[in-house]
Formats: sequence, structure tokens, C-alpha cells
Amino acid sequence: MIQDAVAISAIHVADDELVNFGRSHRVQIDPSTGPRSYWFRYGDIRDMTVPQIQAAIGGLASAGQLGGAKVMRVSSLPPTAFRNWPGSRFFNLDEFTLDVPVVVKYTIDVD
Repeated sequence: MIQDAVAISAIHVADDELVNFGRSHRVQIDPSTGPRSYWFRYGDIRDMTVPQIQAAIGGLASAGQLGGAKVMRVSSLPPTAFRNWPGSRFFNLDEFTLDVPVVVKYTIDVD
């Protein structure tokens, strides 16, 4: 589960913090240089496995490339800075987007 990888990292991630998945470590996610980034509440995804994350957001993570959930990035911004899109996909996860760069507070290897 994702929470197991977080526990191994010894980094505390609060349930309300927003996380994003990708293939590499980054210090910033900038939507002006690539596809829009989708973020999720950690509390909503922490009990999921990496394959479940891939199934839920596979088409969104890393612009649809396979293996798009190798790392989990934690936003430095509060959830209130993002636009909330209520869940309507397979796993019914709320998605959060922001059209300005997001500084990554932590990156955790999950796969």
C-alpha cells in the first residue's frame, strides 16, 4: 500500500495534503511546460496499492505513459489553493488541479 512506502520513508504526510504521481523526482510541477497535473488527497489514496493507483490515474499520470506512479510527490501548497473536481471516475477519487507551478515538498518512492 502507498501508506507502507510513506512509513518506510519516515516522512509524515497528513491526510489532507495533496499528492501527485509520476515517474521521476521533481522540485516543481509546472503545468505550463507539460500536461495538466492532477493531485489527490493523501487520505483518499493511502490505502491503495500501486497497481490500484495506476488503474485509477494511469491515464493521467505522466501523460498516460506506463509506469506513471513510481514516485509520489507531496504539494507544498494547501488544498484550498487548488480547484477541486469531485470524483466521477472508476475509483471515485476527487481530483485537484492548479494552473500555476507547484513546489514539491517531498518526493517518496512508491514503486
